[in-house]
Amino acid sequence: MEEWIISRNEIYKHPDSKKNILGKGQFGVVTKGYWRGIPVALKQFNNLDPSKMKLMKNEFSTMTKLHHPNIIQLLGYFESPYTIVMEYICRGSLSEFLKQHPWTTIHTKISFIMDIAKGLAYLHARKPSFIIHRDIKPSNFLVTQDYHIKIADFGICKVLSNDWAEKSDDNLPALQGTDATAKVGTLFYMAPELVLARKAVIHYGSSVDIYSLGAVMYEIMEKKKLYSSHVESVEDLIILQERRIRPSFFYTPRFLQDIILLCLNHDSRQRPTAILLLKYLCRERRRRWWIRYRIF
Repeated sequence: MEEWIISRNEIYKHPDSKKNILGKGQFGVVTKGYWRGIPVALKQFNNLDPSKMKLMKNEFSTMTKLHHPNIIQLLGYFESPYTIVMEYICRGSLSEFLKQHPWTTIHTKISFIMDIAKGLAYLHARKPSFIIHRDIKPSNFLVTQDYHIKIADFGICKVLSNDWAEKSDDNLPALQGTDATAKVGTLFYMAPELVLARKAVIHYGSSVDIYSLGAVMYEIMEKKKLYSSHVESVEDLIILQERRIRPSFFYTPRFLQDIILLCLNHDSRQRPTAILLLKYLCRERRRRWWIRYRIF
């Protein structure tokens, strides 16, 4: 880890602390700073108890292994307080971007979706170990200056050996009990198998990220969260998913509706892999000339 240490004296921040804040979360605050003349994002962890310290170490350890255009780049860390230094992404989170630009073109939206799929394909196909992100949602995607997406926030991700996981489904991560929905993911983007883990032991794989991506795709296209008008609690979501209620579409082109519904399949084995999803999207974009032109 020593090769990742950055001297705190090398970090410069604007004197007005309010101008530095990029976001706040349950573990601390993200601020903007400068390191060696370039803007950086500083994820500072405050009041770390043992469980939060484990998540922080998990995020840092995972990010040291990741190198992909659609994954946020780790630059290093410093201590007192413990702070992870990452590349700065100027347009902020996808959730904020969509609020500020409600009439984003379909070209840009599909470009966003393809970037996320590329990032997930990299995570899910890594060797000798693959990564399940487990918290796929718009606020964990960052929009770059040239309108590309980078996946961020690896605090609750799961790193698994390909050989170990391929031997049996029983070797995949397992969840059970009322804390399942608190430990993995965010309610509106949570796969049925994770929600239903409140009732039984559930083994799950990378397809939970695909379901979450389906929910994100729906939100990007329809300008609202999946099932947002029906769900106020985990119990509501359990009822909806047990009934397998089909989401309604208004703005989404038919070809993309079919892809979203594939991702939202209640049977995790029927969902496409990220690589297959990317192939579907590339094929459909080639077929439709009007998607290929970017008009903001």
